[in-house]
Amino acid sequence: MRTDYPLYILAVICILFSIVLWSIYQEQYLYAITLLIIGIIFAITGYALRPKVTIRTRIEEKRVETAEREEVSMPPAPPTIPKETKEVNLTEIKGIGPKRANQLKKLGISTAEDLAKMDPQELSSKVGISQTAAQRWIERAKKTLEKD
Repeated sequence: MRTDYPLYILAVICILFSIVLWSIYQEQYLYAITLLIIGIIFAITGYALRPKVTIRTRIEEKRVETAEREEVSMPPAPPTIPKETKEVNLTEIKGIGPKRANQLKKLGISTAEDLAKMDPQELSSKVGISQTAAQRWIERAKKTLEKD
């Protein structure tokens, strides 16, 4: 809840009571002036505690507006033509023999491209090898793909 609203309400109440006291007790105006000053203090404190609009929020609002405009004005991207890549067999990668290739194929890794996309930690846990060996396989798969 905002803390400035209750302070504004207290300020209005104090100022109204000071007006009432002033009209009833014109000879003893000290009470009315005291309440008036307290009401002004409440109003100033409430004003000081109001939520402030910062430059950051204004910048973020402009970013959202710009992003919305860009989404509307951007033409659709042309369809990409997939490149023909030669599928590299897993046995062509140094360190992977026919048995390991069959094990990897059972896990859903059938090409060097699939192997290159793997996470070393995940691969090592699935195959049962060290992370460094898995990292080497992945690096070699990437190098093999770059050659082709």
